[in-house]
Amino acid sequence: MKTKIEIINDTVEFYSKNPRSIENGFCVYNSTNGRRCAVSRCCYEDSVFVENWPIKFVPIREQGHVVKFLPEYQGHGISFWGEIQKIHDGPDFWNEMEFTASGIAYANALKTKYA
Repeated sequence: MKTKIEIINDTVEFYSKNPRSIENGFCVYNSTNGRRCAVSRCCYEDSVFVENWPIKFVPIREQGHVVKFLPEYQGHGISFWGEIQKIHDGPDFWNEMEFTASGIAYANALKTKYA
């Protein structure tokens, strides 16, 4: 299992090299061009996502939807995944594929929190 720090670093590194999953100016979990958001890329491709996950994670589970994390990403709570998703979604965190000073500060604050 990857640690929270490893997941934070992996997420920043991944989106520094690959475009984020954005369509029509909005972040999406699985884009039509094959890109995936920060949470989605840590899950099996057949995981089901609906709008606003992970905020609505508990109701999704109750409705029988499945979010299946890859083995190396399992064992972390919902709030952590919301923080990881914010790395992807934060409009002030990216200038194309360059992580901004605001993004760096956010990632560093998460690393301090989980150190």
